[in-house]
Amino acid sequence: LTYTLNQPSNACITNSDDIPQQFHVVVSIFCLEYSSENLESYRHAVRSAVNLIEPNGFLIQGGVLQANDYYFGNKRYRCHHLTKEQVVESLKENNMAVEKGENFKWFELDDLFLLITRKKF
Repeated sequence: LTYTLNQPSNACITNSDDIPQQFHVVVSIFCLEYSSENLESYRHAVRSAVNLIEPNGFLIQGGVLQANDYYFGNKRYRCHHLTKEQVVESLKENNMAVEKGENFKWFELDDLFLLITRKKF
């Protein structure tokens, strides 16, 4: 597969025929929240990521909470001021486990988070 990155929110795959319809594990680190300038686009990004996960598969997501912007190279980009509640609600809307003891783990240090969640049937 070949990935092209023109700017942080414009990654594209040039040979999509080689990509399975769904995966057992999808990992997104510093991606979903940084590619979204508002809550609606963040929720859309989560929905798109979850659609790539097979039933009983996992999402591993890491990111930054409460950021308003980020830098890529020497350029500044705006992003949605994401909260833990918005992350959890977006997962819940997409049939992902969000309750303790329900295949959901949340780790947080300062404003950095890492979560592991399982897709329900």
